[in-house]
Order: sequence, then C-alpha cells, then structure tokens
Amino acid sequence: MADMAIRQGALLAPYDRQIVTLQGRYEVEDIGPYGVMEELPDGRLVRVTRLVFLTLEDGVTVRLWVRPDEEMKRLNGAEVAATGRLIMPGPPPPSHVSAPDQAPSLIELTEIAAVQSR
Repeated sequence: MADMAIRQGALLAPYDRQIVTLQGRYEVEDIGPYGVMEELPDGRLVRVTRLVFLTLEDGVTVRLWVRPDEEMKRLNGAEVAATGRLIMPGPPPPSHVSAPDQAPSLIELTEIAAVQSR
C-alpha cells in the first residue's frame, strides 16, 4: 500500500475526489470544549472531542476526522499509510466571510496501517 503513497501536500491537488494512499504521521488532537457530532451505525448521535490528522512530510495536515478509540490509541504518533477519497478544499472565501480552515480531508477510508518511516 505505501509504495505508491503520496507523502507531500504539494502533490495532492490533481487527486481531488480520487481514491489515494497518503503516508504521514498519525496525530490525535483533543479539541477540548469544542466538539463535532458523529452519527453511530445505530443512528445515535454522539459528541466527539478528538479528531485525527495525518501530517505529511512537508507539514501539510490532512483531516481523517473521527476515528475509533482503539485505532487512535494504537496509531497516535506513528507513521501510517491511509487509503481513502481525497477531498481538497474549495477556493478561499472572501476575507470578510467566516469559514473553516482550508485543510484537505481523506474520507471513506478503506485501510489505515502503520508503516516503516523512510
């Protein structure tokens, strides 16, 4: 999986909305009093206060969003390869408009595993 992995954020744009494998450092961020609502398979909504990011070689961060607790404990700080659909941010909004930051996301993950660092 990691042989063809993209490791730099500067290479992401041509792969928008495509299935890709990214390689970087798995990082869990505690968002404290803030949170996001996550829908469980049974339809219940739960408030989540930890999100996962993948930091690529050049420092670009890609959101992996909400991940299972066991995975976060096992992979936090590890070099991983993650496969999913890359979603690049749209154009930045005008300066007077409040909007989320412009980080790319990896969604519909099909595989994520620890790999050896280069």
